[in-house]
Amino acid sequence: MATSPSQRTIRAYRRLAKPLAALMKVTRGKATGPVGPATVARCNAVIAAANAVFSRERDFGRLPSLPAQAPLSAIDLALVVDELAIAALRFEERYPELDSRAPSALPR
Repeated sequence: MATSPSQRTIRAYRRLAKPLAALMKVTRGKATGPVGPATVARCNAVIAAANAVFSRERDFGRLPSLPAQAPLSAIDLALVVDELAIAALRFEERYPELDSRAPSALPR
């Protein structure tokens, strides 16, 4: 069984959960068309935070940053956000004590 995460990791996960939940809400809408540079930058910030939180989880791997100049569609963004959400849910399943310390911001 995995050891409990440190308080630092728990706080970092809580900080990650809020913007990830916001991205998930945006991608669940009917958005279409290209994704702008500000959205790509925000998503890359969430990816960097997720990589930092999950860095000690050997089987999680690293999520690559989105290319700043490549054209992305709303569906591309939704796929990346889904990968982040899956990693977050796996992390919560691995450490059930996260639920008792603070409710998840991620929808189930």
